Amino acid sequence: MGWRDRGWAPYQPRPKVAKLSAEQREQLRDTAVRFVERSKVLASLVERVQLARGRLYVWRDETDLMARITPLSSATFLLEAQRRGGWSEHARGTLRVVLNALERDEFGRFHGLGTLAKKQGGGKASVPATLHGTFGIPLAVVAEPREWYALRRQPEIAERDATRGRVLVRFCAIGPFGGFGGTCLYALRDSEWGCYVIKPSAAGSLASAEAWLDKRSWQGW
Repeated sequence: MGWRDRGWAPYQPRPKVAKLSAEQREQLRDTAVRFVERSKVLASLVERVQLARGRLYVWRDETDLMARITPLSSATFLLEAQRRGGWSEHARGTLRVVLNALERDEFGRFHGLGTLAKKQGGGKASVPATLHGTFGIPLAVVAEPREWYALRRQPEIAERDATRGRVLVRFCAIGPFGGFGGTCLYALRDSEWGCYVIKPSAAGSLASAEAWLDKRSWQGW
């Protein structure tokens, strides 16, 4: 019995890399590097942009790949994220279109801090904007609960102590089977900010979260 008989969708081959000249490939990389350097989000999160095998690879660090960009032609590009040993498509268009999609990601596909790339109106600042702009937490630390952003859990500041450098943040998502959440404590220790996932039974307050971390020598859950 073939896939047609089973009702399965036909196999879709991965898009092929367009054959561009060496000069065109270098121009693409240079354009992407300039975009990252000028981005108030990506400049703090991306360590390098690599050109390899005709594609652009965007790296958080030497071992952590954020995204790859594949040229489908000289004018059309594909933005992908790694997923379960493969790749998932998230944007397609000009190089500017896919770079903007990378920068403005709000759902943790790449970093989850896309609200920072938008112009802030007169309304309430987003939680990532408050963590970074008000408390001075580095964006790389703000973005650490990537899996929660990817699950579309929305952050909310539950308690704060600006004097001591402590911010308790809850992440919550409401689904058809109820709510799903998690709590982390952003803490300034020895002049460096860190993000610590808190066990649910200890996440009721700043005091209980700190007491739990003290017992664990500040090792998160």
